[in-house]
Amino acid sequence: MRTRGVTTTEVRFADGQVHFGTQSLSFADLAREAHAARVSLSATGFYRTPDIHYNRDTMLGQPFYYYAYGAAIAEVAVDTLTGETRLLRADILHDVEAR
Repeated sequence: MRTRGVTTTEVRFADGQVHFGTQSLSFADLAREAHAARVSLSATGFYRTPDIHYNRDTMLGQPFYYYAYGAAIAEVAVDTLTGETRLLRADILHDVEAR
């Protein structure tokens, strides 16, 4: 990507544009430039949940900050002669209970 000569604190996202210094680009154009210059626009991180504890010996404590419950079911058609499969329907339910 071309060097723009600005610091990260000078970059601003507003009105569907990426503003840096006195210049602006659409996010799509910026993404194209980053791709052409082989600059990754992804990031990862890790969050350590606060205030969780659990004693395996006494089986006491709060090992999770929240509980997630879910169920999924799929209806499929399988042709036993050819092995062809088709998904006819899928239902997925997810619920989270915060503590």
